[in-house]
Amino acid sequence: MSRAANGLHGYLGVALLALALPLAAPAAGDPTRPPGLRAPAGGGAPAARPRWQLNATLISPERRSAMINGRTVVVGDRINGARVLAIQPAMVRLRGKRGEFNIYLHGRVRFNKKPTVKQPS
Repeated sequence: MSRAANGLHGYLGVALLALALPLAAPAAGDPTRPPGLRAPAGGGAPAARPRWQLNATLISPERRSAMINGRTVVVGDRINGARVLAIQPAMVRLRGKRGEFNIYLHGRVRFNKKPTVKQPS
């Protein structure tokens, strides 16, 4: 066999090996998951997002806004059937079907027993 033929066979062997390696390698999964951390129960499907998640607030002399469930809102806006009543640095007050409630940064939700914000006339 000629030298060129041997070289071609070598390249073909390397190419076939490179194509076969991904088939033999185990699925990597999430490359950002720390070693030893198991996948969540339920086949790795993401957990249901809570109904109310205060992501951020912006307070400035010109405006007050908040990001709830990934959507930017201002006082008076409606989101998920509730009206935004007030925006504070780490809390937003809303009124929904069950009455007034506050949502806080870091996920806490607290329902108020009595209305604390007067309705505009």
